[in-house]
Amino acid sequence: MSRVGERFAIFVLLASGIASALPRLLSAQDYRYTADHAKLIYGVSASAHEPTVLAFVSGENEGEDVSGTPTIIDLQTLRETALRKLETMAIDANVVWTNDQRHVVFESLSGIFEVNLDEKAAMPKKLVSGQTHGLALSQSGSRMAYWNMEGGAIDLIVREVATSRTVRAWKLPFVYGGDASGFEIAFIGDDAVYARTFDKMDATPLKRFDVQSGKSQTIVSDCFSLASSENGLYFIANGGRSQMIDKLDGTSVILIANAQHYLMMRSSGRKWIALKGSSGSALLDTGTGQIINETKCDEVAVLAGDLMLYVKGNSLSTSTAVCVAPRSGHAHK
Repeated sequence: MSRVGERFAIFVLLASGIASALPRLLSAQDYRYTADHAKLIYGVSASAHEPTVLAFVSGENEGEDVSGTPTIIDLQTLRETALRKLETMAIDANVVWTNDQRHVVFESLSGIFEVNLDEKAAMPKKLVSGQTHGLALSQSGSRMAYWNMEGGAIDLIVREVATSRTVRAWKLPFVYGGDASGFEIAFIGDDAVYARTFDKMDATPLKRFDVQSGKSQTIVSDCFSLASSENGLYFIANGGRSQMIDKLDGTSVILIANAQHYLMMRSSGRKWIALKGSSGSALLDTGTGQIINETKCDEVAVLAGDLMLYVKGNSLSTSTAVCVAPRSGHAHK
């Protein structure tokens, strides 16, 4: 399997299907949820203010073509809101929470949508039409960035959220020889956009795009994945025999940790970055620069209060015991 194909297979994580209501555990900070009649849940993203997640739920077995329904899950009440007819491929399971943590923005096959959690019906509002790749909001929340692919080219687009006006767009050739995946995008402030590009045959460079000037520059020649936290931009660079997690500090690249077991990363709260690999998952604490909570789980997310949420098969739990549980099963009683 190619490294990109391996990255994609790693990406797919957890499950869909409407789960039956499950009892809370004894502690006020213990949560367990199992999706009945589901095979995979992937792309789990948690609110930083309350025990609520958006996950993509699928009845399919994991694979490159799996798709799932975006589902909002309140882990405290175990109330589900499935956003049907908005199927999302695993490759595009990008989720961003707005600064107030009451609105969540996600990608689907038919566009980019926003949901207001304060609305009981949770009716999705379309922000962008058509299939896109990658998704990021600027730090003020005023701008959005995403990829739009057309023919042999791919456009990186930055637009104003309030007016939908395109602020800047870059057209790049699409010549990468592998199966493209991992269209991560990250803002630093409102005017600097970072993204992996596919304009080289045998590598995916990490580039910085300046919204004001329109100029771009290459940061590293080959990048596997990137994510941002309140402490800056982090990425996994191709170091030949091993992968390394680096931090971009101004114009300098600082080595943070060896990441030989991990090929993918995702922002998970103010200071956390979730790591995924063929043998499990972990967290990067960007405050200390240490990789912690290494488990055999499919992925890990961070709930409000820095409470860890582990994902395995069709289950979510704040206990690492779920990491050794069977990948399928019925709702916990």
